[in-house]
Amino acid sequence: MKTRLLSCWVVCFAVDLTPAQARDADVVKELQAYYEKGKAPPWAEGIKQLSADKPEQRIGAARYLVALLEQAQTDEFSGKAPWRATPFWGSSGENPARNLRQHIAEELGRAKASPATLTVLRWYLHHEQVPRFQEAILPALDKVTGKEAGAFCLGLLQPPHENAVVVLAALQQVGKRKTELPDAVLKALCDHHRPGLREAARKINKERVGADPGPFDHVKTVQRPALAALMTSIGALLDQSASPEAEFVKVTTTWTAGKDTGTSTTLGWLVKNDGDAWVVLTPFGHRDTFHKQQTIKNRRGGETVTQSKWEKYPIAAEVKRVVAVRSKGDPEFELSERGGLTGQFQGRGASVYEVTLAHWLYTAKQFDLSAQLLLPALDSLYMDRHLVDMMRHRVGEAAGYRMLVAFAGDRDFAETQRLAEALVQRYPGTRFHDYAVKLAREMPRRQGDFKTLKLPTPEEWAKLKQKLARAEQIAYLGERLRLLNCFQWGQPGSYSITDVQYAEPGGMARDASWGGGGGETKVINPYVELVGGREGIFGEDEKKPFKGLQLTVADIPHLAPFLRDDWHILCVSFWRSFHPDRHLGTTRPLFAGIINSLAKRDLAQANAMGQMTAPEIDKHIETIIRWAKENASKSEQQLLWETLEEEVKAGTPWGRLSNFYRLIELKDKRVLPVLLKYLDSTPSEYDLHSLLYWCLAYDPSAFQAAARKFAKHKSVDLRLAAGRLLFAGGAREEGTRVFADILEHGSPWQLEENALPTLVKTLLKEGSQESKQAARLIFKNKRYTEIRAEWVRASLVNQCAEAGIGDGYLSYLPFLDIKGPSIGNISYAEGTVVGEVIAREIIEVLAPKDPEILRIKKQFPRASDQIDPLKEWLRARAKVVAAKTAAK
Repeated sequence: MKTRLLSCWVVCFAVDLTPAQARDADVVKELQAYYEKGKAPPWAEGIKQLSADKPEQRIGAARYLVALLEQAQTDEFSGKAPWRATPFWGSSGENPARNLRQHIAEELGRAKASPATLTVLRWYLHHEQVPRFQEAILPALDKVTGKEAGAFCLGLLQPPHENAVVVLAALQQVGKRKTELPDAVLKALCDHHRPGLREAARKINKERVGADPGPFDHVKTVQRPALAALMTSIGALLDQSASPEAEFVKVTTTWTAGKDTGTSTTLGWLVKNDGDAWVVLTPFGHRDTFHKQQTIKNRRGGETVTQSKWEKYPIAAEVKRVVAVRSKGDPEFELSERGGLTGQFQGRGASVYEVTLAHWLYTAKQFDLSAQLLLPALDSLYMDRHLVDMMRHRVGEAAGYRMLVAFAGDRDFAETQRLAEALVQRYPGTRFHDYAVKLAREMPRRQGDFKTLKLPTPEEWAKLKQKLARAEQIAYLGERLRLLNCFQWGQPGSYSITDVQYAEPGGMARDASWGGGGGETKVINPYVELVGGREGIFGEDEKKPFKGLQLTVADIPHLAPFLRDDWHILCVSFWRSFHPDRHLGTTRPLFAGIINSLAKRDLAQANAMGQMTAPEIDKHIETIIRWAKENASKSEQQLLWETLEEEVKAGTPWGRLSNFYRLIELKDKRVLPVLLKYLDSTPSEYDLHSLLYWCLAYDPSAFQAAARKFAKHKSVDLRLAAGRLLFAGGAREEGTRVFADILEHGSPWQLEENALPTLVKTLLKEGSQESKQAARLIFKNKRYTEIRAEWVRASLVNQCAEAGIGDGYLSYLPFLDIKGPSIGNISYAEGTVVGEVIAREIIEVLAPKDPEILRIKKQFPRASDQIDPLKEWLRARAKVVAAKTAAK
């Protein structure tokens, strides 16, 4: 019935509506439903109708698919179709409108075809913005028969389609179909700069006994107008290019830091030489300075000594190496700056390294070597212009890094402005363009930063603070919050806003990731001085925390005006240093966070402010100040409750509620009905798990009825939480029965990593025989082998042993007998012996300090030889525990 209805609709659609009308009448609604609810339009049926018996069905289906594709692409670029994050490593997100066009393209390539299919193919080949989707539809060309298909293919050759993959497919179809091909078109293709096209054209020419095109001259080819224009465009993007006369050199650097030493080499052009120091421009676009000898000290008192030397290096040898890498398709990402780390996000297509080399060789008129690099690099891309696009984005990205380093690493605002303005003008649409626009606008207003507007030393601030009224102290610190210069010290992660501050710039890695460790004169951290807390990270966290100004709601009117300007702070965060993204912090979220923490609600609305006009921001600030004055006398508990009460009345889901955790800590009686309400209305198992544990923290005796309901839930995690509520709330026998069932029958890998040790600890701490009997059931569980974390199993065994239960030691015995690579549902690499893995676990995790274990480890270095003595040790330990228990 569904197919018949769709068929009738397609017929009516074909006869009565134009594609534009169809888009307005049906396609827009279908796509909106797809974006919002995931309900796909009937495109699959449309593809089937392309090969229907009736012409009107085929025509209607083609019009429908074109209308759908056109609207989907419009929606992607207008933003109507939302980009969404994905859980995949390195993914930049996905767009449903783009996904739809991909699915249709892939299915077209697999489905039956007719001349009507050409209408849809034509849209892809002339309008689709994603070249790989054009490649996906090409198999359909082979399925369309008749003169119309031959003419269609011929049209893709004169002039040649921009996508080389499309041209190659069309050329192969022309050859296969024996379609007449004008001599001039064939001759041009026989001398094409892309080898795949050239070879296919020469094959057809030979089959048709055409004139001999002669040998291919790559030197002349690279000087043709089209490729010369590419070189000119690339040259305009290179803001750091070497002169054609520059020497190509290899620099060898050795470094020593304490007992650590290392050696590295750098290839590039010598652009400056002062004798004891020189500058080399690398094919990656970096200007690296080297010294014959240099000593660099860090904040911790250590130092690194480097020694460098340079020598001329034959560029032809490097060209030969790069050509060999490209001929293999660069499988190991050797042409990416950090190999596979950066290459995974850049792909294996043409690289900055080879294109920069090719461009320099071109300017030096070494056309032979330039062509050896340029032509294979071009052939790795769908379209020639993609070479310029790639360089614009990669060179613009490097310019963005230099801008961020100048700003956050060097505090050189004049250089920051120069680089920002250059990036705005020369690299639009690149990764850091938006930051460049904002910094270029900001820098002229910040010329006094770190000069007239600077951070005092702790001693200076202590004296100044005594002379300033409270409002003046807040204003002084608030004005200097934009001077924060914090760095990220681990990955993934972010910078610590409480990082120690220095009067001098700290420097920064050239990819705007790690801090350089410079700076000697400690100054105050204005954020810490405002809100309190611990200054610094790692070891310095152990210092006594700062009290700050102990801000209250009454101080919000002094803080709110600082929301007006969203200054950039000198703080860069990143997911991974080898991922290209960098994020520059701003002041507004900091002030909003302080205000919201005082108000116990999202009073500042920082995200919404980003969309406001200046007058709207002023009005919003006035609203914040008015609220603060009206609520200044309220207690923390009052503010917490009012916000929570408003959210509950508004139907806010549990996972998005504010303040409940603090009210639970305060044992506020008004929270009890809220918790009971959400226990009855929360559908998410994840949220329920959290909710049950907050009930446990509040008052387990108040939730016994709810606990009994969840004690029978299908989720092991929820049953465990219910058991803990029953146990802690006084119904210990019921709680113990829940625990026993989980320990004996539950799947360990379904629980949180620390859940089993915590559960056993709870039972053993209670101390009754019933609890101990329940705890020992874990070793009888048939799914005990599913425990993946070694420390979990070791913790269970050791806890039980201390409580007089030796079963855990004996549970290791069958594991030691396993000769293969699998234990339960856990599989190790082929060739691994599980018994040896368990032997290492016993020695290194279960009892690493036991004298007998230390003896076994020393006497039997090989894991395979440790198994038998470990079995004896396990049996002996179990007997000792049993004897002690019997003695009691």
